Amino acid sequence: MDRRSFVLAASAAAATATFTRACAASPKTPRAFGAVPDGTTDNTAALQAMLDAGGDIRWTAGAYRSGRLLLRSSTRITFDPGVAISGIEGQKGLLYAGDAEDVTLQGPADIFGPPGMISHTVNLAGAKRATLQGLRIGGGGADAGGKDALYIGPGTNGPSQDVHIDGCTLHDARRNALSVTACRGFVIENCEVFGARGAPGSGIDVEANRHGMIGAGVIRNNRIHDNERYGVLIAFGDGVQIYGNEVTGNGKSGIAVSAGAAQWNEGVYRSGVDVVSITGFDPATGRVFVSDGAGIELGTIVNFQVKNGAQRPAELAKQSRYLVIDKDPAGQWLLLSADGYAPVGRLTGANWGRLHRDPEKTDLRLRVYAEGQASNIDIYGNTFHGNGGPREIDVSVSVGVRVYDNDITAGPDRAGIYAASARRLSIFGNRIHGDLASTGPNSRGLSITASSHVEHHGNQIDGFGYAGVLADGVVDYSGQGDSLTNCGWEPEGAAVRLGRIRSGRLAGEIVRNPDRPASHGIYAPTATLADTAIEGNDLTGSGARPDAKIAVRDPAAKVGANLL
Repeated sequence: MDRRSFVLAASAAAATATFTRACAASPKTPRAFGAVPDGTTDNTAALQAMLDAGGDIRWTAGAYRSGRLLLRSSTRITFDPGVAISGIEGQKGLLYAGDAEDVTLQGPADIFGPPGMISHTVNLAGAKRATLQGLRIGGGGADAGGKDALYIGPGTNGPSQDVHIDGCTLHDARRNALSVTACRGFVIENCEVFGARGAPGSGIDVEANRHGMIGAGVIRNNRIHDNERYGVLIAFGDGVQIYGNEVTGNGKSGIAVSAGAAQWNEGVYRSGVDVVSITGFDPATGRVFVSDGAGIELGTIVNFQVKNGAQRPAELAKQSRYLVIDKDPAGQWLLLSADGYAPVGRLTGANWGRLHRDPEKTDLRLRVYAEGQASNIDIYGNTFHGNGGPREIDVSVSVGVRVYDNDITAGPDRAGIYAASARRLSIFGNRIHGDLASTGPNSRGLSITASSHVEHHGNQIDGFGYAGVLADGVVDYSGQGDSLTNCGWEPEGAAVRLGRIRSGRLAGEIVRNPDRPASHGIYAPTATLADTAIEGNDLTGSGARPDAKIAVRDPAAKVGANLL
């Protein structure tokens, strides 16, 4: 090569290298890969090529139509104002991050799931260290088929991890606006969540498919409104904090915590924890013999699972759930109660089917409501108002839930906080407001039934005609220092109504009824208060008749000194 050719070749190589470095340093854009943002062109191939390149991407303004796109690891997408991405009808969602790591999507983009889509608009499947910020994600229309606006679930390498959803709008989904089925470490904050329809029809649904898939979750400072069913539903999840949210206008409860998803499916349940086999019955004592009940605590809630035409004893077929009120220390038998107070007693019936110690071979087994299902949930500092259904907060079928420092306004004939079949439940420091013009049996500030290890204290409750506090069928109960105003004015109402309490204490309750005199102050109409103390309560302002300020019919109750 002569000197002139050598110089030209060297110059060309230098120019190419400079151009390559410049391209690598500048963000990638859709137009650079051939996308046409006119709202009609199918840009799937061009946009996927851009995403395959990874790195920093600047998504410039325009209306982009696309099929399903795969997000890659180590990708940071910044959306300019005016970006709208709409899916093509019948596609399997729009943005999919399968096992992708270190993915960020930020900016004011409108992302619309396609009508009739067969998956979720945005799907984080096994994503790790993923951030979505400022996006507006629609689920394809609440009546147009499809699933969730945003789904956070498992990938081929396990659950998602460390997912942050901040300042997004999630709306108009056919199933849930946002579902979390598998994620360890997630924060959902500063979002607006609305318009979910169908089933479950929740704004946010936390519902694992296997144990250990959900943990260290935070749902905070969101506005969750106008979803067909629940604002937030925890059906299978452990270790979630829910605080600082405004929850309003949802068709059912603002928040519901209730185990009842995949916990007991074959291949999912934990033998001896979630499921135990029934190996026999003792008709004389009512004992239920089980394969492995050693880990079942007193006060645990169970229900029966029957197959192959087997029948449980008639006395154990009257309702869906029972409480364990006694057991053999070795866990060989359990004694159940329908109401948490009295044991079931003698059993009749003989068609029990095939009984076996193996849960897969027996025709009768017990499903156990245990920790790790819907458990260890903190609900605090939220505002609830205008939700439908009979209660604002529902913490049924749960373990280790704490509800505190919330501001709750219940509609006519509705409960503020409702709990049934709950264990290790704490309710304190809430402000629970009812409707002075409302009557009806559901007009209860705090309603607790068929539960165990329950405490409530320091709540301010006002304006509930049937009861400020109702506790019925509770094992190990403590109520202390609540302030009740204008509660219990209905004919059979009471500021505090008790029934079927096994080991309890009610102390320091303060009842003031300046506008609607209470029919009863503290009322226990049946003789069912075993080992229960009622003392140190102040009923001087209840407005009830002297003989109705404390009306307790069980002589076994320990009624101490109270201010009347």
